[in-house]
Amino acid sequence: MERVDTFAARLYAPGLAPAGEPVRGRFLGAQLQIEDAHHLTLTVPVAALSATMGGFDHETIFLEFADGSTRYSLQLVGADAVASVRSHAPGVLKAQLQRAGQGVQRQRWIWRSIFFTAFALAVAIGTLVARYDSVVAWSAAQMSPETERRLGQQVIASLRKEGRLLEAGPTVQAVADIGNRLTAGSRYNYRWFVLVDKDVNAFAAPGGVVVVHSGLIQAADSADEVAGVLAHEVQHVELRHSLQNMIHAIGWAALLTVVMGDVSAIAGVLIHQAGTMRFSRELESEADMRGLDALHRAGLPAQGMVSFFRRLQREEAGSVPLLSSHPATAERIERLESAIAARPPQRLAPIVIDWPALQRGLEQESPRSRDPGNE
Repeated sequence: MERVDTFAARLYAPGLAPAGEPVRGRFLGAQLQIEDAHHLTLTVPVAALSATMGGFDHETIFLEFADGSTRYSLQLVGADAVASVRSHAPGVLKAQLQRAGQGVQRQRWIWRSIFFTAFALAVAIGTLVARYDSVVAWSAAQMSPETERRLGQQVIASLRKEGRLLEAGPTVQAVADIGNRLTAGSRYNYRWFVLVDKDVNAFAAPGGVVVVHSGLIQAADSADEVAGVLAHEVQHVELRHSLQNMIHAIGWAALLTVVMGDVSAIAGVLIHQAGTMRFSRELESEADMRGLDALHRAGLPAQGMVSFFRRLQREEAGSVPLLSSHPATAERIERLESAIAARPPQRLAPIVIDWPALQRGLEQESPRSRDPGNE
């Protein structure tokens, strides 16, 4: 029967088998005696032993020592060997084993922490990807109105450099009269502009900046049709759709600087997007329905929005910038008409503007005058 104070081990050293030599060990006072299969013994002072933990799971105990220039490593084999060493080793070696075990536990805790941190990060990234649109909408909602106003001012500053921006005069006043009825009670202080440009287009920038191309004024049959376009555009501001599009374009790092108030970080992106910003089908539909609400509250005919889009749709979509960035599909127009038909009758308050006269006079207006209210 095997003596309980001996333990199985494998001895590694230069010149021995690569897999180690099977040996047995036992403690005799302050010494460790190692005996091989041929009953050859090697005696090592316990003070010369160094206990370490290794192996694949870092739970294998090694007793390392040197004999002259030769380094030896004694690997304990099996749970009984470990138990025997922990039971019979002198106190100084037991203390080493305890410290080595504590080091392994710390290392295991560190790796577990890294694993769970990586797992939590992966879950967070997965959630972010799955709910990206919701996260973008939330991020846009965190931006202050003052920051939005400064973003809009960047767009206006860029357009002013082109020398084609009308900021005052009969046409701007007409657009403002219509727009102010649609935005009554808004948290934004809207600013209205007309850009001398033959393209049939209009766009809204963050902070309540709305720009209508002179080409759209000339293409519209009435003020009601312009009201329909404005009703839709201002909803992109009210619902912060423009901000959401910018967040998609600039990424999170730039977004953080903007939230902190540095609008210069995305000024170039915003200016580049002005007039060509494309919205998702969901955002366009939301702006349509909310635009109908705004028209209804203002007492303006909602049919103007539909008639203008339907007439432009008959044109080549690629030649109408407004339809390129805001596609007026047949399905979308039918949805608008159904929503209008489902609404209760409204009390109309017509827009009193001589539209043909306004269109004729637009060609004579100069971009040089500036409305202090749009500063």
